[in-house]
Amino acid sequence: MVYNTNSAPDVSVILIESNSLLREGLAKYLESTRFRVIASASSLEAIPSLLDSLSELIVIGDSDIAIITRAIQDCSERYPYARRVVFGDHGVEHLVALLKAGAHACVGRGITVEALITSLELAMLGTSLICQPGAPVAPHPAKDHQREHRISASYGPGLDRVSHGLSEKEIPILGCLLQGDSNQVIARKLQVPEATVKEHIKSILHQLRAANRAQAAIRAMTHYQSNT
Repeated sequence: MVYNTNSAPDVSVILIESNSLLREGLAKYLESTRFRVIASASSLEAIPSLLDSLSELIVIGDSDIAIITRAIQDCSERYPYARRVVFGDHGVEHLVALLKAGAHACVGRGITVEALITSLELAMLGTSLICQPGAPVAPHPAKDHQREHRISASYGPGLDRVSHGLSEKEIPILGCLLQGDSNQVIARKLQVPEATVKEHIKSILHQLRAANRAQAAIRAMTHYQSNT
């Protein structure tokens, strides 16, 4: 399921992806969201300059780090006010380097569609993040520093602060929500009944004053920003 976030205005997107099949598939997924693809091409040079002033979000995908880094730098000059999101599979050290090069978010190709849309929403809020498919979350309580390391490793430097204020059992569930996991998947990862997951999600939504999962992730990140 792909969702819009309330009645927020559309976001004009330019999609740069060297893989034509992936580019077309991603554009198709975004059709039912508020992220409106106004142009897509295999390279930045192929994007008409007349769209420069309309671009609010640039999604860049490629397997070559050097190509992506150069594209980020070029986009920074051509679209100085647009948010820049990298879509690809790279090591953590490369992802951090891409953030330093000017990317606002790095999103792994193995995440769910829901997690992708949530990541784009967070990027538009001004959040810098890394969202990659995470390892299964340990079912047993861990010490605070272990929890924070686990969440930080999955969602990027500093994002452990998002979880503050939630209970020991709610923290890993919030992490799963950020990945776009369903209740069934969360229950399997945490080795708890699905009914228990539903109750914890209700509590998380209540604490964050959110109407749905996407809103919960966005408000959690907004809370993080306001406390940094």
